[in-house]
Amino acid sequence: AGGASGVRIRFRSDTGSVRLRVRRLRTYCRYDYDLFVDGAFVASHVEDPEHPIALAGLSEVPSRFPEAMARAGDEGSELMITFGDAAPAASREERVFELWLSTAGPQVVTGFWLDEGASLAPAPDPRPLWVT
Repeated sequence: AGGASGVRIRFRSDTGSVRLRVRRLRTYCRYDYDLFVDGAFVASHVEDPEHPIALAGLSEVPSRFPEAMARAGDEGSELMITFGDAAPAASREERVFELWLSTAGPQVVTGFWLDEGASLAPAPDPRPLWVT
């Protein structure tokens, strides 16, 4: 997702956990991911920057900012994001999952897993689509 504002993975499943592997392409940004099940917020996952930009004082900006920006084009490490309690084990009925990708910057989804034997189906979204 090059401009991940509003990008989400939406599906129907009876899984109890969701795992996503992503590679962030901006190493100076904090990436965060949200999981909703049946329209209700379940959890967030936040990954701090690999190369944070220190803006504590103006004297630090000229020396550190260009260095951090130079590394910004480097691909970051792959992250494994796990939402382990997406649905209680006692109620493993099919639900609609929405995994919202981070809006911090570009990223590549390199893997996606559900519980072994879990169902997986598309979940068409009845909400209007905004294309700008």
